[in-house]
This record gives sequence, C-alpha cells and structure tokens, in this order.
Amino acid sequence: MKHGFSKIVHFSDLRSRTKRFKFNLNEQQRKNVANYLDLIEIKQLDAFLELNGNEKKRQISLIGHLNVEAYQRCVVSDAPVPITLKIEIYRRFTENPKDAEWITEDDDEAGYINAGTFTDDLPDLVEHDEIDLGFTLVEELSLNLNPFPKAEGSDIVSYSTDKNFNPDAPAKRESPFSVLKNVQIKKNT
Repeated sequence: MKHGFSKIVHFSDLRSRTKRFKFNLNEQQRKNVANYLDLIEIKQLDAFLELNGNEKKRQISLIGHLNVEAYQRCVVSDAPVPITLKIEIYRRFTENPKDAEWITEDDDEAGYINAGTFTDDLPDLVEHDEIDLGFTLVEELSLNLNPFPKAEGSDIVSYSTDKNFNPDAPAKRESPFSVLKNVQIKKNT
C-alpha cells in the first residue's frame, strides 16, 4: 500500500450490480497520499464513486467525483502553493485481457495499427479479481496535479554567462523577419 490507502473491491462481486462508495480520508491516510505524491499537505480528500457492472461486456464502469484541498511545492521557491481540485472520474475495468490491448493480434500480424483504436480509453485490466479504489483515486489525483506549480510572486531567476547581461534591462525584441533584411531579390526584366 505504497500509494497511501487501499480499498479493494472484487470484480466478481460487481459483474451485474451497482455499488456506491463514499470516501473521506482520515489524517493518516491523507499524510500517506501526500508523501506518495510529494505534496506538502492534503487538507481534504473526499470522493463519491459508483461502480456499475455489465455482465454481457464483462466490464465495470466507475463514475464519480473527487474533491481535494492540498498544498504543492513551488518549483521556484519551494513555498506552499494551495490547490483546490474538483475532479470528475470515468474509468472502465475489464477482466478480459483482449479488451485492454492497444494492438490486437490481427493488427500486429498485418503490420499496422487501427488508428480508431486510440480514440477511446481502454479499460483497465483487472488482475486477481481485485480493483483497488484507493489506488484509482490516487492515480486520478496525480493526473490532475499541476506538474510545475508556482507560488504567487515567484519568478525564475535569469542566468547568463554573458558578462554584459543585465537582467533589469528591457528585452530587445527583434522581428522574426529581420533575418530577411539582407536577402536580395533578382528582378527579371
């Protein structure tokens, strides 16, 4: 359980049922998730999930939402950057490995990939009859974090090896067409 917290449900229990789950992580679980995602702190993490089984397709769909209040580290100053996220979740799970492959055996043998395959998200493959809803929530949170959070007022310091460089001087803006100023055009007469 390296990812913070775990809530295992069994695929076989959900094949033709609907089941709802509500999460409100306690302080220790929030600390574990914060450490796993390298966040300063998670003040709140709650979620509501609904799982719907489809016996015919041998799939389970998960819909829900995740609410998070946390602090990330500024990439410039290391200062806390507050974040508030409201994440809508839609995932599918399957126990059939063929449903979770980008390339089918037919595609591979023919030497091409059907481009239509990439338009839809593939379902996650369920192994050992288990879906870890805790990991799913942590994964959704990680996918929605700002990869380069920046605290208000934090500026990246300019660095130059040019001895005449003055970071306070206004930037000289050159026209992108200035390289054409020396081009001579021959006229046919």
